[in-house]
Amino acid sequence: MMNLKIVLLGIFLLAQGCGYQSVHKIERENFSIIKFKTTGDKKISRYLENNFKRFEKNPNSKYIYELIINSEVVKKIQSKNSAGVSQNLKLDVIIKIKIKENGKTLAEKTFQESVGYANLDNKFELSQYEKIIVKDQTNKIINKINFFIPTLK
Repeated sequence: MMNLKIVLLGIFLLAQGCGYQSVHKIERENFSIIKFKTTGDKKISRYLENNFKRFEKNPNSKYIYELIINSEVVKKIQSKNSAGVSQNLKLDVIIKIKIKENGKTLAEKTFQESVGYANLDNKFELSQYEKIIVKDQTNKIINKINFFIPTLK
């Protein structure tokens, strides 16, 4: 038991001494977003706006960006039964982002997440489930965008 404590203490001290930082830490000092315009799906636009508000007006930022974002949700039928009723569905969340700096386009990228799921007889439950899927997939894309932007410079 004592050896385990010593080993854990040693790992902790080594991790602190080697400059370890969390992979999920976003360098806020690196950039600031002065303007962002969203079009497309209103719920996705709201999630994106809430995310990017935290990067506005950062006085320590080296780079100042403008974002133009278009989002859409595409629902497709994957398979039908013999009666022609859809059984399996696929939902794609697509977010296209254009990043500008000083009026010049710095980068353009499309992010997409897809999920397959079974159709439900209760349409209200299906609608609620699809809302959850859209939110989860949008959050995955937001994380990818948050890691993409600091890599631009």
